[in-house]
Amino acid sequence: MQLSRVIKFLAARLRPRCLAAMAVVVTTVLTVPVAAAVPAAADTPARSSHGLAHPAPASAAKPRTATPLDSTAWMTLDASRHTVNFVPLVGASGSSTLSAYSSFDVAPTAYYIQIWDLTAHTLLVSCPSGNTCSVNVTQSASTTHSFVGTVALSAASYPPAGIQSTSAVNYVAWVSGFAPYYSVSMSALSQTFPPYNGVLTATSTTDVGPTAYYIEIFDVTTGTLIAQCGTGTQCVATVSYADTAHTHVAFISGSGSSLPPPTVRAASNSM
Repeated sequence: MQLSRVIKFLAARLRPRCLAAMAVVVTTVLTVPVAAAVPAAADTPARSSHGLAHPAPASAAKPRTATPLDSTAWMTLDASRHTVNFVPLVGASGSSTLSAYSSFDVAPTAYYIQIWDLTAHTLLVSCPSGNTCSVNVTQSASTTHSFVGTVALSAASYPPAGIQSTSAVNYVAWVSGFAPYYSVSMSALSQTFPPYNGVLTATSTTDVGPTAYYIEIFDVTTGTLIAQCGTGTQCVATVSYADTAHTHVAFISGSGSSLPPPTVRAASNSM
């Protein structure tokens, strides 16, 4: 009997203390901050569908430092059509595709391939990567425009800063009207080292003798007329330059001594 009384006495004494201790433990667990148990989302690496951590992709950007390119860098500019004939109907127009080609990929550099309309003083297209760049040009009335390609720093006006290479100037003539249509092309026999001596030949598909037009050959570099022929289908000019090669273009047009001549009926490739 005395033993049972002792057990009851101890149970009565210890029960409140045990309950108090349990309450302290529960209170401590419930008040632990969630941030201490779970890392912040920003510190958690991204994971693929296979559960493997991988870094977030980095965005590609052009280098900020413009390092001059090798002096052998070059580029060309071609037109799909130098003469665009179209019938003058409502909404009618004609187009030509300009394509610039660079000797190197501009992607890892600070430079862009650009095509400019020198007549309208506008940038037509700017390509940040690759070694080609193209644009379609359209006019809805008779006009003649000149175009040039550059590899240079990004710009909105010509000439751009940091030019690394420049193409020859190309002309495209839009001729609105009905037949007869004219066409002219240029060929050359020349030396590729100084002095630059050459024979330029402009060939027309039509004898200009019975017409009001001429075959004219221009030095685009200096903007001067170097040959004019009022009859036949060919016009020949001999040129010689001491230290720098020049660009030339031929037209079938009215008589004129400045670029572009009046009443252009056809334009040639540049040489």
